[in-house]
Amino acid sequence: MNVKCPDCNSIVSIDESQYKTGEIGQSFCPRCGATVTATIEHGGQDDLTIKRNPTSSNVQYAQPQEVTHSSPNMDHELKKAELALKAKELEIREKEMQHQKNQPVQQTVHQHYYTNGNEPAYYPKSKTTAGLLAIFLGALGAHKFYLGKTGMGVLYLVFCWTYIPGILGLIEGIIYLTKSDADFHRDHVA
Repeated sequence: MNVKCPDCNSIVSIDESQYKTGEIGQSFCPRCGATVTATIEHGGQDDLTIKRNPTSSNVQYAQPQEVTHSSPNMDHELKKAELALKAKELEIREKEMQHQKNQPVQQTVHQHYYTNGNEPAYYPKSKTTAGLLAIFLGALGAHKFYLGKTGMGVLYLVFCWTYIPGILGLIEGIIYLTKSDADFHRDHVA
């Protein structure tokens, strides 16, 4: 007896010779592994005396039933979902690895700010802002905090009462404003 698999619609054969008429035969789909069941119409293990003597009062024949398919068991569904999840994870990992291969490696600050070595790509910190902060708020270390040098900024803040950070800030502000953008970023930006 040939039956269609409910999952993949492939043909599954059930050996009728192993069952009696009216029993439910069972087989597994070779393609997807689903369990396929059907009611046997012409069994191979039927008792011959029952077939020859249908008028016997103690013999009852089962009504023929149409072929039914059982849904695949839960383990099969879980395995399919697990395989689909693993395939999706592998796809995501491949995309991440491809993305990382396409990313340029940023080795130094100088390479990060320049596209071809001569033309600046962008400058994250303004030398004018750093210079003005150094001149007017240098005693508090504002220019050091702006440039990302928080340790020096805290040191300036701690010793602001001695006026030494104010004098150093004035000198540094003048130095910042007189340098070119490229030299300023190479020497002073963290």
